[in-house]
Amino acid sequence: MQHRVIQLLRQYCLNDREVSLEFLSDPSVNFDHSCFDRVNYEDANINIGLPIFTIHGNHDDTAGKGLTILDVLHEAGLINLFGKISDIDQIDVSPILLRKGLTRVALFGIGSQRDDRLCRAFADRNIRFLRPRAGYDDWFNILVLHQNRPIRSIHRSTGAYLPEQYIPTFFDLVIWGHEHECKPHCQYVASSDASGGRVLHSQPGLNNSHVLNQGRIVAEKCFSYQGKRPKNSNASRSH
Repeated sequence: MQHRVIQLLRQYCLNDREVSLEFLSDPSVNFDHSCFDRVNYEDANINIGLPIFTIHGNHDDTAGKGLTILDVLHEAGLINLFGKISDIDQIDVSPILLRKGLTRVALFGIGSQRDDRLCRAFADRNIRFLRPRAGYDDWFNILVLHQNRPIRSIHRSTGAYLPEQYIPTFFDLVIWGHEHECKPHCQYVASSDASGGRVLHSQPGLNNSHVLNQGRIVAEKCFSYQGKRPKNSNASRSH
């Protein structure tokens, strides 16, 4: 499987096509797990025409030195791995900042964590999302997660899942990994923070079948996200 993944990444990502995304954040912070302090498509030694940004999932074993196959692919310049957590007692999430024309995207990622631990971090306010200091209302904020979305245990105080209501309302879109079922329609979910706002949630589902259950019956979809710019702009944009 790993061999096939590398074949596909080389086939579709390595080419001379121009990448029109401006990388505005500090790559040494976004990729602090790597010795290469740059996004792969800005590396003069690699021809990247299709950049991929990804977090790690629960099947990416981070035991031992905390390395996964995604770390290997990142060091090889084939993908951009972000959202790795080094301090589980105080989690600081720095976004990848991208700009294309008038569109600005702040991409926050949290790689797979024990659901109990992450739930307590949100509940105890031990997690900080570091937003841009200047013009932070101009950004379309996306959070990428890989956690249990529904309750998975009645025997644990946390329910072994991450409650949707914990997600801060400054996020415009939350993308859930890990869940098997593809839910083709985004859902607004009320937040428990002081603003009382709502956050749009998306659940693409798995793209390969390794287990048989009810969640695998639903047809798989390919997602293209389209959203509105912040309130201080009249333009629309696609993501």
